[in-house]
Amino acid sequence: GCVAGTGSCLCIAWLLVGTATGQFKRAGFLATGDERTLVEYLTPGWYTATAAGATWQLAEAYLCRPGLDGVGAGLDGGGEASLAAAAAFSPPDALAAVAALGSTGAALGAALGNRKVPGSIPALVRLADARRKPGGGGSTRAVPRRYGTAAAASLAAAARASPEFAGKLLRLDALDVMRDALADDAASPARASAALSALVALVARLCDPSKPDGDPRDLGGLGDLGRNLNRDASTGGGTPSEGGDRDRENPGPAEREHDVAAPTPAGLLAESGLVAACAVALDPARPGVVAARARLENFDDDADAADVDADVDAAWMFDRDVAATTRHAARLLHLPFTHPLPAAGTTAATRAEEALRRYQEQLLAEAVVAGLVQAIDGLRGDDLAAPAQLLSQLVLRSIQCARQFLEAGGLDEGLVRGLLAPQNPAAVLVDSLLAVSQLARLSQRHYPAIARAGVCDRVGRLLTHDDPGVRARTCNLLGNMCRHSGYFYERIARHGVLNSLIARCEDVDRTTRKFACFAIGNAGFHSDALYPELRVAVPPLVRLLGDEEDKTRANAAAALGNLVRNSAALCGDLIRAGALERLVELATGTEAAAE
Repeated sequence: GCVAGTGSCLCIAWLLVGTATGQFKRAGFLATGDERTLVEYLTPGWYTATAAGATWQLAEAYLCRPGLDGVGAGLDGGGEASLAAAAAFSPPDALAAVAALGSTGAALGAALGNRKVPGSIPALVRLADARRKPGGGGSTRAVPRRYGTAAAASLAAAARASPEFAGKLLRLDALDVMRDALADDAASPARASAALSALVALVARLCDPSKPDGDPRDLGGLGDLGRNLNRDASTGGGTPSEGGDRDRENPGPAEREHDVAAPTPAGLLAESGLVAACAVALDPARPGVVAARARLENFDDDADAADVDADVDAAWMFDRDVAATTRHAARLLHLPFTHPLPAAGTTAATRAEEALRRYQEQLLAEAVVAGLVQAIDGLRGDDLAAPAQLLSQLVLRSIQCARQFLEAGGLDEGLVRGLLAPQNPAAVLVDSLLAVSQLARLSQRHYPAIARAGVCDRVGRLLTHDDPGVRARTCNLLGNMCRHSGYFYERIARHGVLNSLIARCEDVDRTTRKFACFAIGNAGFHSDALYPELRVAVPPLVRLLGDEEDKTRANAAAALGNLVRNSAALCGDLIRAGALERLVELATGTEAAAE
C-alpha cells in the first residue's frame, strides 16, 4: 500500500509535467498524427514511479526496523523518517541539504548512530567544520552555513544518544571542529548551540572511563592536545615533588589504577581552548548574534498580516537557540565541578587538583561569570537551571568570581527578580539564593546592592515555598543579611518577613529549622530594634533546645542569648517559657543523661 501510494503520487507528477509541456493532447485519450497517446506517455512514468516508490519505502523500512537500537526512538516522526532514509542513501551534498531542513537533525543523527550509512559520519564532520575551505577536498563549491549548522545538530543528537558514536567522533577530530565552530564570531545562535551540545557529549565521553568502545584515553583524534594529555597522564604533569620520580617508577596499585584513567574535564577544558570559545559564544554582542537578530528584525518589517505565524516562529526559534547556547555552555563549563576526583594522595589527585586550579584561573581570565550574567538576562524557567548552577558554584568557590558577579550586574533588580521568581524550578531558586547569600556573607559592603535588588520584597514568599531546600536557603540568606550589621533590620520589619521566618522554627524540615534559628539569632544580635517582633519567637526557640540535631540546638541557644543581649525587654518572656531551665539542662547534659 505504501509503495503503491508513493508510486501513484510520483505518477501524477509525471502526468502534470506531460500536460504542461504539451507531450499529448486530450482527444478522447487518443492521439492524432504523430502525437503520443496518454497511455504511451504514462506507461514508462508509471514503471519509473513504482520503482522509485518501492526503493523509498524499502529504505525507510530498513532504517526503521526494530532490530536497530535507537532508531525507533529517533525516527517516530514519519516525515522525519522518510527524510532521514532519503538522506542516508544520498551523496554528502544531498545529505547536507536534507539535514538543513532543520527539524530532521535528531532523526538523521539517530540514523547515523546506527552505523548503517557508510561514509556519512566523516562527511558530516567535514560539513560541520568551519575551517574547511572550498577546494580543500571534496566539493569545490562554497557550502551554505546552514548546512554546517544542521550537520553539527545531527552529530550532536547522535553523540548524546550513543557514547560509542561520540568516541568515533573524537577520532575524527570532531572536538576541534566543534570548538572552532563555537569560537567563530560569525556563528549563529543555532550553530553555537549545536556545537556546544556536541561538545558536552564529547567531553563527557572522553573523560568517563566507564563508557564502552575501547580505551577511554584514545586521544588520537585530538592532535597536539591529545599528545599533551597523554604526556600528563603518563608523567603526572607539572614539576615532580620530592620522591616523585621514584614513586612513578614503583607506583602502588591504587596509583597505577589512576594513572591509566581518562583525562579530567578540567584538564581537557584548560588545554583545549574551550573556555575562551564558550566566552565568545556567551557574548550577546558578538557578530553572529547581532546578524541573526538583524535578520529577524528585517523579517518583522517585511512581514504582512498573512505572515504573523511565520514571524512568531522565527522569533521563537531565535530565542530558543540563544537560550540553548547559554544552557549548553553552562553544562559544559560545569563538568569539572561534578567529575569525581581521584583518591587523595595519588599522583592522579595532584594532577587533577592542578588542572582544576588552571581551569578556574581561565574562567576568571575569560570573564565567564560576567558572560553568564549577561546571557541569563531574559531567560526563564528551566533555561535558568544550568547557568544558575554554574554561577552559584563559581561565586561560592572564589571571592574574585563573586566580585565579578557583582560588577557584571548580578544583583540588578530585573535579573534578581527573574532568578527569585517563585514559579522558577526549585533548583534555580536554591542556586540563586546561595549566590546572593554568599555575597551577603562575604561583606557588608554588598548590603546596599542587595537592598537595591529588592531581595527583602521577594524572600517573604519563598519562606513558604513547597520545596524544603528553598525554605532552608531563604532562612540562610536572611541570616547572612543580618550577619555583619543591622542594615536590614528596618527593611525586614517593613516587609513583614519576621512572622514567616519565625514560623519556620517549627518546619518539618530540620535544615530549615536550623537556618531559621540562625537567622533569628542574627536579627537580635546588633540591636534590640526587632525585639518586639521577635517576642513570639521565644517559645519555639525554647522547644528547639530539644531538637534532634546538635547544630539546631546550638543555634536556638545562641538566638535566645541574643534576645537578651541588647536589653532586658524579653527577659520575662524567656523565663515564662522555661528557657532558663532548658538552657541549664542543655549546658550540663542533664536531659541527655536522663534519656
